[in-house]
Amino acid sequence: MNPLDWPGPPFLMFYAALGIGLVLTVHFVTNDCSGSLPSSKIPRDPCVIAFLRGGANEVLRVAVVSLLDRALLSVKGDWLVATGACEGNVLERAILRHFDKPREARTIYELVPLCRPYELQLLDERLIFSDEQRAVRSFVAVGGLCFLAALALVKIHVALTRGHFNIWFLVLLAIGFCIFLGLAARRRPSARGRAVLADLRTLLVRERAQVRQLRGAELGLVAAVFGVAAVSGSQLEVRQLFPRAQSQSGGCGSGGCGAACGASCGGGGGCAGGCGGCGG
Repeated sequence: MNPLDWPGPPFLMFYAALGIGLVLTVHFVTNDCSGSLPSSKIPRDPCVIAFLRGGANEVLRVAVVSLLDRALLSVKGDWLVATGACEGNVLERAILRHFDKPREARTIYELVPLCRPYELQLLDERLIFSDEQRAVRSFVAVGGLCFLAALALVKIHVALTRGHFNIWFLVLLAIGFCIFLGLAARRRPSARGRAVLADLRTLLVRERAQVRQLRGAELGLVAAVFGVAAVSGSQLEVRQLFPRAQSQSGGCGSGGCGAACGASCGGGGGCAGGCGGCGG
């Protein structure tokens, strides 16, 4: 029997099962990065952790937090200027050269290419998906999205031509699945990477609560794991520098961890009505 001729409740159950199946397919396709990572291989460099959580832009923000904490950068409104030099890594030295004269903080993103080594390390540990894997996921997600949208539109057309106008539950269901498919396709960390982030957030709960007392390596680590917005209540005030990061982080909380980074990088009713109407 043609599903488009089914009454509302059976069709909605069929549509929901189909949508869930497509979401799970996108979620697991190319997800060969499962399995826990040995504790000895969990990233210790906050810049690597920052890339895992938020990509290259987040690495740059965390590096700025570290340099501010060490008084190598100073804030002038939403501008930054270097106040010293250091023997840090390539990224740190490039940031200080970039701000040898006062510049807007947002110009830091011009240095994104310098974050490539952190990406390569995460790819090597299978903590993030490669561009090829993401392309496969996007292809599957777009195909599933188009199929679900087309099926919903055809069913809505059938319902309307038969005089049924309670179609909103189907519309909401279709929109919801499209959103989930889009989010699943865009996700960069692998299952292993997400597990690493979850473990780090659990380990640093106390440090985040005590952020006002943190300095140096620990401050950079909290910024890497929870976002730079998490350290805005500490000795640093970075909200005016990266307002977009502040709004995105919200409550999220994207061995050598501390020292290495501190020195180098930083740091019913409606449902029934809808079901009955979309049956056609």
